[in-house]
Amino acid sequence: MTLIFGLFQILALGKLALHCFGVAASIFIMFLRFQDDQITNDLLTGLNNRYALDAYVEDKIKIYHEGVHGRNQLYLIMMDVNDFKRINDIYGHQEGDRALKIVAQTLKKIGSSYKSSLFIARYGGDEFSAVFETGSECKVVELCNDIKNTLKSDTEKEKYRLTIGTGYAQYKGKTMSISTLYKSADRALYEDKARMKNLITEEL
Repeated sequence: MTLIFGLFQILALGKLALHCFGVAASIFIMFLRFQDDQITNDLLTGLNNRYALDAYVEDKIKIYHEGVHGRNQLYLIMMDVNDFKRINDIYGHQEGDRALKIVAQTLKKIGSSYKSSLFIARYGGDEFSAVFETGSECKVVELCNDIKNTLKSDTEKEKYRLTIGTGYAQYKGKTMSISTLYKSADRALYEDKARMKNLITEEL
């Protein structure tokens, strides 16, 4: 009887140890996933962050090194909230954070319809970015207009005007560096913001 009880105890302890190991392993995996989310996600908006964006662009550039991939081309879109400083100055930084979250929600909504062809991130501050794979530049223009129109529709009842400027650049292949791609998209962004500012001034 003692031998049987001892054997049972060993088996039971073995199962208990195995169970504890399984629980510990699950907790460790969850911790790693949480750490990964902390590294690649923007805490305020829930979008991908600058670190994730840079890594994604680098990976895509390896694929598009010759300039095209199948029928698709690679585009980088830069976006910037118009008059964001004014929102912060008049309504406070908490409302400014809320405005960024509203923009992020609009981008997420649009991104869900493009699936894997569109990667969206918060670049930093009031700037956002998107990497878009498409076979037509017209599709990029349509996407930029869709972002602006959807944001306008989503914020019609807000107490302030919330609009966004957009600019994009196509990756030209191995002759184009990552920094040049970003600079080209930035330049296009500020040209678009200047046009929008002129339109708003004319409306006033």
